[in-house]
Amino acid sequence: MAFILDSTTGSRIGLLHISQGDVVGASSSQLGERVEQESAMRCMLDDLIQLDADEVEALLNGGDSEQSLLNEMDEIQLDSTPRSIRIQENWAVRKFNEVLISKKYACNLETADIVQLVTGLRVFYAFLRKIDGGLYAPASLVTVRAGLFRYLLGTRGLNIFEDP
Repeated sequence: MAFILDSTTGSRIGLLHISQGDVVGASSSQLGERVEQESAMRCMLDDLIQLDADEVEALLNGGDSEQSLLNEMDEIQLDSTPRSIRIQENWAVRKFNEVLISKKYACNLETADIVQLVTGLRVFYAFLRKIDGGLYAPASLVTVRAGLFRYLLGTRGLNIFEDP
């Protein structure tokens, strides 16, 4: 015979008859619940063991480990993005803002609603000019559009190529 103890309180919850495999003092549903709780706690402890010191500190301080993981992934992606692509994206956003300011149309890429954004893009493409006032070549317009696409997809999840 052996006592079955509650792992959290240390109190006896039953008596196990080893020869018969019976438990005295606890119903089978109570034992099932205890086994499930123990199993869940063991899984949580296994997960906690895998964390490094910074992750444990973030959890204790109420930090969101999922958000910090997403932030880390963003940094990795940014680091792996070629410099020329980042320059192209920044140039397209800067030109977008310059053209709309010159036409006195307020459209913030981060906060504009869809209708305002669509109008802002139409104004931008219609009035985008080189420094000498000439029109950009079609290939250059594709590059500008790709920069805006990457920016809007990354910051707002909007796909200006496929979204209606």
